[in-house]
Amino acid sequence: MPARRLMIGLAVLGLALLAAGHLGRWWPPGDSLAVARLWLLVAALPVVVGLMLTGARRVALLSGLAVAASGWVTAVALSGGPVADGGELILYQKNMLFDGGERAALGADLIASGADILTLQEVSTANLALLRMLREVYPHQYRCAFAGAGGVAVLSRHPFVAESGSCPAPGIVLVRVDLPGAGPVTVASIHLHWPWPLQQPGQVAAILSALDAAAGPVLIGGDFNMQPWGCLLYTSPSPRD
Repeated sequence: MPARRLMIGLAVLGLALLAAGHLGRWWPPGDSLAVARLWLLVAALPVVVGLMLTGARRVALLSGLAVAASGWVTAVALSGGPVADGGELILYQKNMLFDGGERAALGADLIASGADILTLQEVSTANLALLRMLREVYPHQYRCAFAGAGGVAVLSRHPFVAESGSCPAPGIVLVRVDLPGAGPVTVASIHLHWPWPLQQPGQVAAILSALDAAAGPVLIGGDFNMQPWGCLLYTSPSPRD
């Protein structure tokens, strides 16, 4: 039965790709496959139906269970983690885009947000002018160079703890912000490379080491170039206050 063999072949191929996309913690190409997980989950539905219609009910059942398990893991990742209730603090996260654009509109939006802290990526030479424009509202700024697209930066209305800014690994800036009534908090702005075969796996390891050594509490904003269920999720240290 050619139709049945075709559906079984599609199921085996699809499940192999889906399973490989869960292995990013141990196998970097898994993170690249994880980017397509939602499409694979959607594509699996007609395959399961096709298996049922062609009489491959046992394969359909096993495939359905595997798809459901993958979907559940993905839904848990998308739901995020617990949020601490520590009072009101507004952090605005933005990839500025290295080639600029409507910088005046972006600057107006950043100011209108009323954010206490900005975490920015792709702070290129073209975007440095905007940082200078923002200095009146966000006088405390720390930037680290990163790759060709531009650096990462933290801007704050509130003062930095003296000599606390650092660039501990490629694509991360760390700085301690002294919040009124709350005390110092470490703020990280992160920009990751694209997944394997680019440098993201090694970069993640270096950044996690830097975060693990940072004084808590830690606030993170960034452009991670990864789905929520990818490598950073699997290998991140335990949550800290």
